[in-house]
Amino acid sequence: MSILYDSKIPHRPKTLEVTINSSRGIDNGLVDMSIALENNPLVTEENVEVWANYLKEKLPGLINKKAMASDAFRQVEERVKSRYKEEQHWKEREKVAKHRNELRKVPKFGYIPAGQTVDYNERYDYYINSAIEWTPNDSDDFLYQVRTLEKMMTKNIDKCLEAHRPDAAYAQALLLCQHLPQWKAHKELSTYFDQYTSRLRKLVKTCYKAMVDSAVAWNNQSALSEATELINAHSSLYTDWELKPDTLQLLIPDVTLTGNPIHIDRVPSKAEQAEIRREQLRKEREAKLKAMQEAEKHSLIPLRDDIEQLFSPDHIDWECTRIGHDIYDWVGKEMKLQLAIGDSHAAILLFLQTVKSMCRHFISDEHWCYFDDIYDPDDSCNLLLDIIKSAHAAGMIPQPDLDFFHNAWKEIEAMEAHWNYGIANYDLRF
Repeated sequence: MSILYDSKIPHRPKTLEVTINSSRGIDNGLVDMSIALENNPLVTEENVEVWANYLKEKLPGLINKKAMASDAFRQVEERVKSRYKEEQHWKEREKVAKHRNELRKVPKFGYIPAGQTVDYNERYDYYINSAIEWTPNDSDDFLYQVRTLEKMMTKNIDKCLEAHRPDAAYAQALLLCQHLPQWKAHKELSTYFDQYTSRLRKLVKTCYKAMVDSAVAWNNQSALSEATELINAHSSLYTDWELKPDTLQLLIPDVTLTGNPIHIDRVPSKAEQAEIRREQLRKEREAKLKAMQEAEKHSLIPLRDDIEQLFSPDHIDWECTRIGHDIYDWVGKEMKLQLAIGDSHAAILLFLQTVKSMCRHFISDEHWCYFDDIYDPDDSCNLLLDIIKSAHAAGMIPQPDLDFFHNAWKEIEAMEAHWNYGIANYDLRF
C-alpha cells in the first residue's frame, strides 16, 4: 500500500495506490499489478492516508479459501492462465525463430556473387558451411535444416541455370557434395538421420545429380571429371542410409564433353564497375588529348604559353575576375601596340589565342562553377574585340587579315564552350 504525493506540493497526498508483487512471470520475472484509487470521490487529499491505513488492515482478511473457491476468483484465474499460456507460446516461437535465423546465412535463390575475379568457392563455402554446422534443437529444426539444403540444390541451382550461369550452379553443388560427409559425421544428429533415412537418400542423390547436371550444362569436361572423381570417392559413404554405391555412380553420364565450356559473362562488382568507368574516362581523356594535339598541329590559332598562364587554376576566383582583369590589362595593351605599328595580323592572332585559351579552360577548369550572371573573361574578350572593330573602322585592318580572322574563328565556333555554353558569342559583323 502506498500514497503518491503531488509533484508540485511534495507534502500533499494526491493518490492512493495498491500494489501486489508476484515472483511468477515469463522467465520467472516479477509481475507488478497496481491499482490507483485516484478516481474514487471518497478518496480525498484529506483522508487518503486514513484510507491507506484502513485498507492495509482489511486486505489480509480478504485473502481466504472462500474467495479462492468463488466463481469470480476462478474466472479471473482462467484469464490469467490463458494469457500466461499465450505469452509462453509466443516466447517459444520467438526463441525458435531466433535459432533458425542463425541458419539463414544461406544465399537467396539465384544468388550469384558479383565480381569478375570473385572466388565462388570461397563465397558459397561460407553459406554452405553455415547450414551444415548449424545444430538443430529438435526434430522440427532438423527438418528445417534438411529443407534448407534441399532448396539450395533445387530452387537455387535452377535459378542459376535459368540465368545461364552453370558455373555458379556447379560451384554450389560441388561444395555441398564435398560437405555432406562432414554433416553426416555429426554424431549428435544420428537420431534424426535414423528417423529420416529415406528423405536423406533423396537429398544425397539430388545434390550429386545437381553437380553433374551443372557440369554438363556448362559443357565443361574438366568440371565433369572433377564431379566424377568425387562421386567415385563418396559412393560408399552412404550405405548406412541404404544408398548403394552403384546408385550414385549411375549418375555419372556416359559422355565426353567436347569443345570449350560455354562463355560466361560475369557481372562486375561495384568496385570493379567503378574501376572500369575510371579506365573508360582515362581512355576518353587520352583520346581527347590526342585529338586536340593532332588538331593543334593544323590549327590557325596556336596556343601561347604566356596566355595560358593567365588561366592558371590558382588565378580562379568568383566570376574569374582576376583572369578577366589580366586579359583586358595585358592582352589589350599588346593588341593596341601591335595595331599602332601596323601589325594587325599579330593583333588579331593575339585576340584569337586569348579567346581560344578562355574556351579551353572554361571546360577543363569548369569555370561555369564560379559565376552566376557575369563571366569576366568573356566580357574582357568582348572588349578586346571592340579594339579590333575600332581599328577596322579606321581602315587599319587589310582584307587578308580580316579574311584570316573569319576563317580562324571557325575553330572557336567548334569549341564546346562556344556551341554548348554560349561563350564568345560575339557580334562579328564588321
